[in-house]
Amino acid sequence: MFEGCTGLTEAPNLPAETLGDNCYDSMFKGCTSLTTAPYLPAEKLAKDSYDNMFNGCSNLNNVAVGAPYTEFDDGNSDDWLLSVASEGKITLDDSVTPFSGQNTDYGIPSGWTVNLDSEPELAINPLFYIENTSDQ
Repeated sequence: MFEGCTGLTEAPNLPAETLGDNCYDSMFKGCTSLTTAPYLPAEKLAKDSYDNMFNGCSNLNNVAVGAPYTEFDDGNSDDWLLSVASEGKITLDDSVTPFSGQNTDYGIPSGWTVNLDSEPELAINPLFYIENTSDQ
């Protein structure tokens, strides 16, 4: 949808809690001006749903997801954070067994900090809307 959009600085909300196969595959790939990902509330990932989602977003340094880290170990997020900022933070749901292992086991860059939270979230931007302010 936005792949290669180098002028995109703020991603739209992605409020879906149920994902279809490949639904966000490469959605923001190559969006080099993006620094913060939209909050991703889905607790279960579908097949390849996050594959390459932020691949090449070289300034991206903040991601929060509702899914537990175990969802990222099933091939549902191949290269999703490849070639992002070398340092950053990801917030994951810790309501499952506490995170253990290396960040790279789950596609998280090695220089990123993992923050565990039972209800992760980022500031959510309002959905786009049009308001008629005319008196006519």
